[in-house]
Amino acid sequence: MVGLRHFRLFLIDASFPTFLGLLTLGLSDYWVETQATHWLYDRVEDLPQANIALVLGCAKTLSSSRSNSPSNIALKLLLKRLERINAATSS
Repeated sequence: MVGLRHFRLFLIDASFPTFLGLLTLGLSDYWVETQATHWLYDRVEDLPQANIALVLGCAKTLSSSRSNSPSNIALKLLLKRLERINAATSS
């Protein structure tokens, strides 16, 4: 019975820090998400006019130096928009 008692105490002692850690992680994720919503765009058409853009998760070429899949529609649309912006600012 002593082993079971120690195991129960261990579960109680371990669950509180785990709960606090998960709570902190969840609140941090929520805070970052709410603070960054006005900087994130899901559609290329919603992007404000700018000369510079940072696209995360898209690359023109892969690490093997091959061209990225032509089915990457978001990257294609962004590149077209950047070309239009460059053409408008160059003239």
